[in-house]
Amino acid sequence: MTTTDLAGHVDGLVTGASARLSGDEVLLVSYSGERSDFVRFNHGAVRQAGSVEQHTIDLDLVEGRRHARRSVQLTGDPGTDTARVAEAIEHLRALRAVVAEDPYLLYRADGPSTTRIGRSELPDPGDAVDAVRRAAGGRDLVGLYSAGTTMRGFASSVGTRNRSEEHTSELQSHHDLVCR
Repeated sequence: MTTTDLAGHVDGLVTGASARLSGDEVLLVSYSGERSDFVRFNHGAVRQAGSVEQHTIDLDLVEGRRHARRSVQLTGDPGTDTARVAEAIEHLRALRAVVAEDPYLLYRADGPSTTRIGRSELPDPGDAVDAVRRAAGGRDLVGLYSAGTTMRGFASSVGTRNRSEEHTSELQSHHDLVCR
């Protein structure tokens, strides 16, 4: 799922969940996700490669001074995720009914909406691996290369939408210790 797709997907989930609210309920949603590639090197060669994509939303259902929170792992499938969020809202309603009021509960109901996207360009994973292997020059390089995109955001039933996206890459090497 691209970051644009994720933002639209989460927005759709929040909009749909907001339509399910009743009375003075407010829904606060934090989300985070990543799409990353990683490569483990040993003896200057690739020993393990893989990719990770995961996205989670934290739902906080508020009414008055009572609130309850639950995390939902997103699949990227609109039907599945909509059903998971609807089930979570019902669970949170039941839980909220029995929790004590929170004297420290504070949230901004009229916050601005923002988007911040880090614009760094990530190298093609294959090109990055080739560059590391060439730099190792047959020596016993041990390390880990990882690159990807992380996303964070906040949305609420009162209309606030904030998201941030970062593109990062990193090579952690024990080159100085083990290259011979």
